[in-house]
Amino acid sequence: MFSVRLGGRRTALLALSPALTALQDRLLRERGRVVAWEADGRLGDVVDAESLQPVVGALPQAFADRRRRLFEKLDARRPRSAVETLEWDDDLRAEVSAYCQAYRRALDTAADDTVRMSLLALDTVRLSIDTAGNNPIAAMIALPLQPLRLAWTAEYDRTLGEWAQALTTLGRSAAKRKQSVDGRLTRRVTPANLPFAMFGVTGTAFVYVREATLGTGVYLDPSEPEPGAAVQAVLEVLGLDRRDVGADVPPSTVAERIAAYRSVNAGQDALRILALNAGSGELLARALEESVLREPDAGDDVAAPPARLELIAYSSRLSLTDPIPALTDLQRAAANQQVRGARSHLTPPLGLTVRAHTRIAGDVDAANIAVVSDLAARQTEDAADVAAVAVADATVSFRNLLTPAQTQRVSAPTPVWRTAPAVRLRNRDGAADAVDAHRSYQAALSIALGYPRGPLALTARLGREELAALEAAHERADWVITLDRNLGVDVFAGVPGSGAQPYVLDYAPDFLEGLGPRLTVTTTHRGDVQRLLADAMTGLNLDVVDGSVRVALDHLQVVSGRLALRLVGRSSLATEAVSLAALIAHLRGRGELDGCLVVPVDAHQEVFGDVRGDAGVRRCDLLLVRTTARTMKIECIEVKSRRAAALPAGLVDDIVDQLDATVAMLHDTFFRTDPPRIDAELQLARLGGILRHHADRALAMGLLDDRRRGEVERMVEKIEDRALVPEISRRGYVVSLGRNAKADFPTEHRGARIEVLTAADLTAVGFTSLRCDGAQSREPLQDTAATPTPTPPPVATPVPPPAAPRARRPSPRPRTPEPTPPPAVVETPGSVETTAELAPVAPASARTPDPAEAELEGPQPVREPTQVPEVVEVSLGADAHAEDVRWRISTSGSPHLFVLGIPGQGKSVTTRRILNSFADQGLPALVVDFHGDMAASPAGGAAVLDASLGLPISPFEIDDPARYREASWELAEVIGYVCGLGEIQRNTVYEGVRAVYEQRGFPNPASPENWPTMDELADAVRTSEAGGRSRNTIARLRPLSDFGVFADGPHGSGFADLLRRGVVIDVHGLMEQVQRAAGAFVLRKVYREMFRWGQTSQLRLAVVLDEAQRLARGVTLPKIMKEGRKYGVAVVVASQGVEDFHQDVLGNAGTKVAFRCNFPQSRKVAGFLRGRSGQDMSAALEDLAVGQAYISTPDHGAARKVFMARD
Repeated sequence: MFSVRLGGRRTALLALSPALTALQDRLLRERGRVVAWEADGRLGDVVDAESLQPVVGALPQAFADRRRRLFEKLDARRPRSAVETLEWDDDLRAEVSAYCQAYRRALDTAADDTVRMSLLALDTVRLSIDTAGNNPIAAMIALPLQPLRLAWTAEYDRTLGEWAQALTTLGRSAAKRKQSVDGRLTRRVTPANLPFAMFGVTGTAFVYVREATLGTGVYLDPSEPEPGAAVQAVLEVLGLDRRDVGADVPPSTVAERIAAYRSVNAGQDALRILALNAGSGELLARALEESVLREPDAGDDVAAPPARLELIAYSSRLSLTDPIPALTDLQRAAANQQVRGARSHLTPPLGLTVRAHTRIAGDVDAANIAVVSDLAARQTEDAADVAAVAVADATVSFRNLLTPAQTQRVSAPTPVWRTAPAVRLRNRDGAADAVDAHRSYQAALSIALGYPRGPLALTARLGREELAALEAAHERADWVITLDRNLGVDVFAGVPGSGAQPYVLDYAPDFLEGLGPRLTVTTTHRGDVQRLLADAMTGLNLDVVDGSVRVALDHLQVVSGRLALRLVGRSSLATEAVSLAALIAHLRGRGELDGCLVVPVDAHQEVFGDVRGDAGVRRCDLLLVRTTARTMKIECIEVKSRRAAALPAGLVDDIVDQLDATVAMLHDTFFRTDPPRIDAELQLARLGGILRHHADRALAMGLLDDRRRGEVERMVEKIEDRALVPEISRRGYVVSLGRNAKADFPTEHRGARIEVLTAADLTAVGFTSLRCDGAQSREPLQDTAATPTPTPPPVATPVPPPAAPRARRPSPRPRTPEPTPPPAVVETPGSVETTAELAPVAPASARTPDPAEAELEGPQPVREPTQVPEVVEVSLGADAHAEDVRWRISTSGSPHLFVLGIPGQGKSVTTRRILNSFADQGLPALVVDFHGDMAASPAGGAAVLDASLGLPISPFEIDDPARYREASWELAEVIGYVCGLGEIQRNTVYEGVRAVYEQRGFPNPASPENWPTMDELADAVRTSEAGGRSRNTIARLRPLSDFGVFADGPHGSGFADLLRRGVVIDVHGLMEQVQRAAGAFVLRKVYREMFRWGQTSQLRLAVVLDEAQRLARGVTLPKIMKEGRKYGVAVVVASQGVEDFHQDVLGNAGTKVAFRCNFPQSRKVAGFLRGRSGQDMSAALEDLAVGQAYISTPDHGAARKVFMARD
């Protein structure tokens, strides 16, 4: 360790290898007479300086003299003579520059092979490490004294010194320093790929892998099967603790992907991970520490138990003594961690299994995540023999300190990629001497290796075994994280092999492409994504037909595979995703993407995310980048979707606010001039890397041709050189299928263009619109009053699951209801005396519904139960003995039921059967319909209330005006849940509710039912925020204040009457947060009404919630389930996972129905079911077929397998 004092308090420690430090000292003392070194070692033994044997070589006399003079000057700087600890000055930098130039000339003019080989092997160490049971590891170490690396270090020190001096002029403001220099980005600047490949004393090439310590590079034989394990062995032999060596991929990057998986698959109490070629496991161990293992919360002595980890590692270099050492260390740390609750030695917190890499294709264990590293088979070749590539002569970056390696696919029968370093200078700034010498080094290396026609390139191939491993990883795991330096991401354009589904790819370059391994996240499990897209398309009034979901997903991947991948578990993103897909299809159809780079903002959170101290500021969706022969234009794009034709007044402001925030961020980060950023050149290098990556994507997708790709490269170079500032413009889009949207919406707002995409626009690019009443129409929607006749849709037949255990989840098909006669629809929030069918309504273009004027015409009375039942029985199916399985509901026991299971197994069919049974036996039901299928065919002819026209209830309604303060607090709690408010924001809402009550005269109102309105509450909260009491509360209230959730005017007893008859609340036309708001307040109304009914022994109402995850964690549903029994209220909730429910919801359900669940969710669900003696309920749940479930009822506590009935 070398320590550096920083100020009066801080000390920085720099890890160094004792053997290499001693070797540097010896070289300086001997004035560089030795050319190279070599040593043989054993895994686990640390080599010392005496074990390193010198390799004698011949150097040109002029260069040898320059080398001797430099080493004399370095030796004179003891005790800080090691390169890592040098204190640089201009004289020393000039000497190093002259030394590097002499080295380049010596390479260019080498007289014979002996001199050339000596120059190529200069200041390197060859290592051969014996391992038990495996081939020896061949490696090379490039010392910091190597001429290229020494010249790089001199310029690196100069750059950081200039930055440090500039920072001192900013004062003590941490915010100013952070806005001037990005510390995390600065740490990514290393001498990676310098040189790209080296010549070993054995006459073979070694290729750069990673840095060991500052300035010390590790090179491996390209045929090394598991580079990670080899690097770990090299570090151990050099006496370096792997924990002191920075990872070549930031662990936080991998941790973020694991956390994202857990976020979109929330509630899992276990995580199974496959790891192929994990090496020491250090990267994975650090990532798991960040993303899974928990620290104690503030004020707690011990942490909550973390999710259980099960790791299966596949290795090409199995160690018999210490396999995957970092993961075994993590295993011990997890076992020793103190957590709340008891632990069992039978289920350790981290289980680790190590297997031979050949088993990955044959094993069938399902997993959540697979981490695949260094999969491709590699070898060096003559670049002229590989093939031509689009950009053959890449340039270095950032003051010539960054040397990316470019990987491009070449023409070959099997997948082959060519990787070559950037060796072209754009200017003479910075480390230009190192780049010149690197170019000469690679040319001399090609000659030494017998590649006279071209420079050396590294080729990576996927053979049959590698393709099988890649396909097996995707088959067994939900997500696959791939880490490979030389494997091109275009391998994921299609699944290798035959018969497999396409990949969904999430990839963005980390800093600069080609400085380290590429990290991609992929999946072949498209079913959940397609289901959510189908639901969102229906919500936007787009038909799901003829592969339209697949087409939408393909368009979406042009924008952002990350967004598509993370839709699962975050269905609120689905509408945004469909809108983006529709926009891309529209722009493609108009040819606006030709010659264009599509840069998704969400894929570059390290640039556009909350990393600049402006958390909460939203950016736009896309950057469209276009180039001409002289300039570059960046267009910021924001797209929003609204199904209703009447768009909220604040929508244009929201769009332009996001566009303005993005423009400001681009100018501040990359193009600020007053004052300029200190690290501006580094930031522009990052921008150049982003643009080059998306230019390559555009080339692969056919948006660019080779000529335009070269044009983009020239413009990017100008931007990096600060010779060009691109033109930045703004444009907003709204996807709305309303007929009058274009006429009512402005085409320009605050200088930004606004365009509305209507049904006609989307029909032109292949989407099909639905009729305004929800029926399907295969004909394009025209602006006429004619209404097409609905066509019965095809009925999807469920596909049985495969017999063998698989990780692949079923891909449920979008539910399409059969056409039925129009149900009774209530459009009025006024007093309702009867529920009846409405007369035909004119199209939206001719008439806008006005709830205040709507009347019920042509009354046709709907049956109202004269007497509610005391007992209701529902036949759910038959067990294995053909015995009828019945659910008996009454107030004498728990009348509640929950249904769990993955999509496509029969939950909605069961829910529909329960509703029909309720209707047949006279039990009215309240259904909150999130998809519109229940409203299309309501059970028992129940009334249908279209929530998009406003709910006929007031959230401010109370029975006792004197208790308005208590009511204010209860209402604030509901609003806090719906809008995701914090404690301070919720208190602001409470004060606003109380204020609007008092404005109406409470506790002594002037007249009954003189309730406040949401507009008044919004005004009160806005006034409170203006006083600085809280922030962003009014923005979070917009789902309640801007979207007409509640109808204005007196409501009378209309809604209460509907509850007595049965009603479907159709919320599928609202966006998700507004749906949650409508559902939450409907439940609050039910909760209030049941107290007015009084206690009873009869069943008065059933509350049925399919997709219950949207409401099950609210504050009202648990109250209804705890207290509803004595008031005659039963509850049926259905969802995909246990984590969707509040604990009180699970605890108060007497009947449980569990369809198929996948691991590890199955274990959690099994905890709520009691099987027969010795039965593994978790495994039983995983083996269920479509239409089968395990059911536990109060009458039959032991769960039994049931073949569910269908209507």
